[in-house]
Amino acid sequence: MISFIESPGVRERHVQRRHTNPLFPPLRRLITAGELHKARADDHAELEAFHQQFQALLERAVSLKPNEQSEVILELKADLDKAYAIACGLPGDLSQLKIGLQKLIAVTMNAVWQGAGNDPVAHQELTHEEEARAAHFAHLRYPLVATLVRPDSPISNEDLVPSLLGAEPVELQAALWLFTPEQLAGILREGHALLATIEDPQWHERAQHALQMIDQFLAESSREHQG
Repeated sequence: MISFIESPGVRERHVQRRHTNPLFPPLRRLITAGELHKARADDHAELEAFHQQFQALLERAVSLKPNEQSEVILELKADLDKAYAIACGLPGDLSQLKIGLQKLIAVTMNAVWQGAGNDPVAHQELTHEEEARAAHFAHLRYPLVATLVRPDSPISNEDLVPSLLGAEPVELQAALWLFTPEQLAGILREGHALLATIEDPQWHERAQHALQMIDQFLAESSREHQG
């Protein structure tokens, strides 16, 4: 019997996403106990490794010197941003750990602000960066986004369109920001071809609504770009 945990990691969650889902090809819908066990084990192995990585990041942040070189600070900040994205896809409740990462990011950003001095151009760029990070982190609370942003995402090219069309509307809306207009146009073409093969009324309606959302998002993005 196939059963899933309440807060899975990205691998188990994608196995769950595919399970008996008619948007996926028949062979991708069939989940074995062995496949589920491997996905869960890989998620937990990554969780254990991540705790060690977090401690290393913490030590790097604590050891920052008052006049640390900008390259060192920027490298740490980039690694912290990546770590936060990974943490959003790990199993279990990591809310406290993510709060810790946000505090470490704030520490490094304070160092960057100090290094910027009174440069108004640098201040504007840093403000935009912090606004973009806040928006990105807000999107990462959706499991689909947290899965798609990973370099080792379990969502393959063949699984992408079924995953998007089967997502909850609010999650799909957040995920669409990850794609270029050209990519969205390709997703629409592939999605309409897939829609024609879906016989289940409930899943057909869900996929159709998702395609309408993608089409509207693409149209609005085009108007903003032209404006």
